[in-house]
Amino acid sequence: MTGLGITSIATPLAVRFGHSSPALAAALTVSAFNPGIALVSWLAGTTLDTSLGVTGLEVVGAVMAGLGLIPPLVLAAMRATRTAVPEVSLPATDEETSHEAQAHREAA
Repeated sequence: MTGLGITSIATPLAVRFGHSSPALAAALTVSAFNPGIALVSWLAGTTLDTSLGVTGLEVVGAVMAGLGLIPPLVLAAMRATRTAVPEVSLPATDEETSHEAQAHREAA
């Protein structure tokens, strides 16, 4: 269940950061899950031969769910501790400058 939630978060993030090639970013994100699926399937299968037996599948699932929560939690912590970006004042346009100059002349 965690894996399904992570996919729906990771793909839009990859598309947003893959500026010039969003389709490639999305494809790489989705394809990155394939080795994970293969690894966890193999790992869960090997636990059947250990003393854990069928319980090993649940242990592997719980560990992987916990590991899958680490990236979103790190991103949330980074977002929560991020400081606000100071506002940058832009140079005045010619129109603003001429109005200020006119107001200054009128005041003098």
